[in-house]
Amino acid sequence: MTGVGQGKDSPGSELIISVVDKKKDQRPVWLAAWGGMNTIAQVLWKVKHTRSEKDIKKFTAKIRIYDVLGQDDAGAWIAKNFPEIVYIRNKEVYGWGNSLYGALGVNASIDSTPVRVATGISTAVQVAGGGKSGSDDWHVNNIGNTGYTYILKEDGTVSSLGYNVNGELGNGAKASTTAVQKVSNLTEIMQVHLQAL
Repeated sequence: MTGVGQGKDSPGSELIISVVDKKKDQRPVWLAAWGGMNTIAQVLWKVKHTRSEKDIKKFTAKIRIYDVLGQDDAGAWIAKNFPEIVYIRNKEVYGWGNSLYGALGVNASIDSTPVRVATGISTAVQVAGGGKSGSDDWHVNNIGNTGYTYILKEDGTVSSLGYNVNGELGNGAKASTTAVQKVSNLTEIMQVHLQAL
């Protein structure tokens, strides 16, 4: 919510307000977001702080939100503060590319079409994928990307799958897996991120 509040209007938030305000027919305005809901949250923050209760209800009745993975805290703020809005959050995870060690939940060296990752994870809110492990470039030069995937869930825990020869998955083992594993001793996590090595 750092991008939301007084003085944080953007061209995007102003455009959304103008489109919703000008809408005359009965069809809803669909707002889709992948990567964060702060622009939509700013729209709702501004409407809430500048309009009457009646006008807020009129405005929110016109919009529908489709959120991919809820990648920041703004989506939760919207759902809590505007329960009347139709809010759809896609929590399924798809990926493609190198899955030699199971980072996509399948055993395949290269999967060039999207596959559903981590079947059974229905509470994903953020995903981070990465590669290269070890103390030198041998893995990358000889076997390609050593990929793994981390999945942050709604309850603040993290699950992982993929390359795990050096304990990358945080599950106490050192064996790669296509099965989702819970990362040990992590609770109340708010974000997952992998930095390229």
